[in-house]
Amino acid sequence: MQALSARVFGGHTWSLIFPQVVAGALTVLFLFRAGSRHPGVRRVVRRISRRVSSRRRPRRRRTDR
Repeated sequence: MQALSARVFGGHTWSLIFPQVVAGALTVLFLFRAGSRHPGVRRVVRRISRRVSSRRRPRRRRTDR
């Protein structure tokens, strides 16, 4: 996809990032529509987003042991 985008739009930085932006937007749209139709999917998406967001923050270790 990136090679095709670079060939169509040129070798610019934004033309290499463009396919990833489109794929991300389509993923968000798909998850939103799936979650709005099926309540069980909402729970799964919430659990996944919690796990992903908790991995980004480093956990504090207790030093008073």
